[in-house]
Amino acid sequence: MRRRVIPLLVAVLLALTIAAGALETRVASPRVALSFQGTTATCIATVRDEGAKINVKLELWCGGTLVDSWQKSGTSTVTINEQVAVTSGKTYRLSLSGTSNGTEIPPQNTSKTCP
Repeated sequence: MRRRVIPLLVAVLLALTIAAGALETRVASPRVALSFQGTTATCIATVRDEGAKINVKLELWCGGTLVDSWQKSGTSTVTINEQVAVTSGKTYRLSLSGTSNGTEIPPQNTSKTCP
């Protein structure tokens, strides 16, 4: 009896492990970067989600003022790479929002001060 139960138990545990791995939800992989070259800000955002329809919006803020924004859509990978004039000594926040296959992408933000 014991010889039959142990292999059956191992098989059930293996099946549960495989099923749990198959149920993992896909999560979009967003990244944002803000850099300065003099008084020019470079705003970069990339979102990857293999096979997904991606819609993103990237916004550059200075305090409560929207400096500029960009939108882009695509499948699997969307990259926004833009430059905008900024003021030295001010702090800027780059904010990414959007959806991947209709599911909200976790918001991404980064802040830096223009030298």
